[in-house]
Amino acid sequence: MDQAQINSWWVEVRTQSNRKAFDRIYLSTWRNLYAQAWRRVEDEDVAKDMVQDVFVKLWEGRHSITITGTVPAYLHAVLKNRIMDYFQSENVLKSALERAFLIMESVVDRSELGLSYEETEGILEEELAKMPKNMRETFLLRLDNQSIPMIAQSLNLADQTVNNLLTEARRRLKENLPRRFENHHPQYVILFLYALNEMLTYN
Repeated sequence: MDQAQINSWWVEVRTQSNRKAFDRIYLSTWRNLYAQAWRRVEDEDVAKDMVQDVFVKLWEGRHSITITGTVPAYLHAVLKNRIMDYFQSENVLKSALERAFLIMESVVDRSELGLSYEETEGILEEELAKMPKNMRETFLLRLDNQSIPMIAQSLNLADQTVNNLLTEARRRLKENLPRRFENHHPQYVILFLYALNEMLTYN
């Protein structure tokens, strides 16, 4: 597809909120974006979500986004940043789980818990995926030892909103994790929630 044509559609999107022009941009670029995402994450659902997120941001920011080059180049740059954020989140979660297990092992030996690190990681990832994006990002940033004001600034939220999101994230995990861990050591979920709470409530 001629990039000049795509750029002309973008002008219609910016100035007229032309949904048909936006759909044409999507149909002309999504395959290459998906291929880029899949090559990096090797997960079909994650790659699709990333591409969807790129286009949602493009539409929502249509009146404020300034594209100096071509639209496809801009979209690939946004996707690249989204991929980097994904891997950063993955690293944050892995680091947090290691710290959680260390806290838990100060109370009971890991061999007695009856659940592996990998199983725990998978369950926590699934529960985080159910959360709204702002809540999930707030939770991960807090696990990454960022203060409430830092998180608020990063996500352009009020401090109280960040606190509310963290409170709701805790509530959801406290409600859902016991059911996910019900066939394992009875102390497991108590210890795991305790460890997460310790990491979320540092000064």
